[in-house]
Amino acid sequence: GFCRIVQMKFHHSDPNRFYAVTAEGGLFITTDAGENWTVAPGTEPITSSCASVCIDRTNDQVIYLGTGDPDYYSNGAGVYKSTDGGVTFTATTLTNCLVDEILQHPTDAATFVAVTNKGIYKTTNNGSTWTAVTATNIPFTDMQQNTAANSLILYACTNETTPRLYRSTDFGSNWTQITSGIVAPTINILSGSRIAVTPADPNIVYFSQVGGGGMLFKSTDGGLNFTLIKDQ
Repeated sequence: GFCRIVQMKFHHSDPNRFYAVTAEGGLFITTDAGENWTVAPGTEPITSSCASVCIDRTNDQVIYLGTGDPDYYSNGAGVYKSTDGGVTFTATTLTNCLVDEILQHPTDAATFVAVTNKGIYKTTNNGSTWTAVTATNIPFTDMQQNTAANSLILYACTNETTPRLYRSTDFGSNWTQITSGIVAPTINILSGSRIAVTPADPNIVYFSQVGGGGMLFKSTDGGLNFTLIKDQ
């Protein structure tokens, strides 16, 4: 069918099973490495676009679905949860926001962090309740986890014309803005930024800004200091 893919996630242990989130057609699941796709029935009644997904690594029948449209940065209905593999979804208490990303704690399966257009939220009880861990007027757009085994380091960035980059060392409970080596664009001023990490080296972190025609920064110390490698 017709849809616009905004995120893909892979099963934690089954290489043939992965998930495609669309801003127009719901959540699609494949169990044969992409040969065939089936829409999760529980997304059909959800009127908001879909933006992100997180599959519980301890039980793949538990799926957390973030809503909203990340491409157009439009508001969503928050986080929905399924306990039957996507057959049905129920709204959680995190509502009325665009959810760009949801990540599960590497060792505490009940803990998740969601980055939204209205701040960052954390739950320690499988999504029953969510607590804001940043100011709720910060428009976040991306979040990545450091690639070291069981790392608690997270990175998050904002959808602003002068994007901000934040770093957490306790899986999202506290955040520090990173400024070393990061400069703001002065031409082609546009909102938006992204983060990239690599399993090849947990010390390498990339931070890109849409403004300036696309500026790119690189860190070699785990996201504490950055160097501009592609100027405006």
